[in-house]
Amino acid sequence: MRGFAFVLDHDGQIQQLPVDAFLSTGTARADAAQFTWLHLDSNDPETLRWLKAESGLNEVIVAALVATETRPRAEEIGAGALINLRGLAQTPITLSDQLASIRMWADKGRVVSAFRYPLAALAQVEDRMRDGWITDPGDLIVGMGMGITPQLGPEVP
Repeated sequence: MRGFAFVLDHDGQIQQLPVDAFLSTGTARADAAQFTWLHLDSNDPETLRWLKAESGLNEVIVAALVATETRPRAEEIGAGALINLRGLAQTPITLSDQLASIRMWADKGRVVSAFRYPLAALAQVEDRMRDGWITDPGDLIVGMGMGITPQLGPEVP
């Protein structure tokens, strides 16, 4: 499966793993870490299969994470939140659309995010994770917003 995972353990150590390693080592369990971020490529058929069959997320959340058309939104669902943000794509998608979406499901100690086109701001957010700035879902959501906003400037393309 394409993507990556970050794990912040209970001792404050941060580890970045390939998705398959993250899922096979047991670190995907809610109690295995203080915070986990699983970032998935929703173009990968294995992502959809895993989300539907093994993630434990309900079908509304899964459908939102892999939707082909999205709009920015934030919605509380049970004990978590579904957040869609748009920012500059790493590579322009079309001449008329330079924006890409990131879809995030956040609940206690975990964010599962999905993308169809990588965001230009993603590397900055990953660096913040490695530097220990991001320690919970709220930090990740804020970090994503902080990474996206300056790239958009005063006008949204």
